[in-house]
Amino acid sequence: MPQPDPASPPAPTASPPSLPASFNVALAAVLTAILLHTVHLATVGKDPQEPGTDQALCLDPNRATWTELAAIPGLGPVRALTIVRHRQRVVAAGSPVAFQNVSALDQVSGIGPATIEDVRRHLRFPTPGPPG
Repeated sequence: MPQPDPASPPAPTASPPSLPASFNVALAAVLTAILLHTVHLATVGKDPQEPGTDQALCLDPNRATWTELAAIPGLGPVRALTIVRHRQRVVAAGSPVAFQNVSALDQVSGIGPATIEDVRRHLRFPTPGPPG
């Protein structure tokens, strides 16, 4: 039996399986969120101290896109997408808004009191109109 030549390259093996498309989508979403957050930090210069100032990231979770929500420190892309999906379900069920106040975020899977405290200063909510 002939001996393999040690100078020759090894025989090719099967290529590793390719990643599923959902992985690529998730990776793109995470990289987009990181880019948005980096741009936000570069324009703000530092974490805002008070909501409502011209430098504060202050969003209405009833209207913000998931990429905007993902830029809020303490949320990230996964929680932001979960907020948007929850909002869509609540509005589809007939409610005019999903979140009347910050406490309503407690109804979103994966968001608890600690997260609510972290994001509170970055959120604003609709002001209730006169009783109709």
